[in-house]
Amino acid sequence: MLHAADVEVQLRVVAGPADRQVESVLAAVLGEAVTNVLRHSKATCCAMNSPPSATR
Repeated sequence: MLHAADVEVQLRVVAGPADRQVESVLAAVLGEAVTNVLRHSKATCCAMNSPPSATR
């Protein structure tokens, strides 16, 4: 969706396997983030980073 809106995407995700519940929550959070970028900004670039967690 961001590319279609001419927004450059920089994505860095460092993650191991996750269960389906975690994947579902992550998908909802990322969907909301993308929606917010498109609705509430005039961004030309969007960077999303997920550093590895120190705890499990």
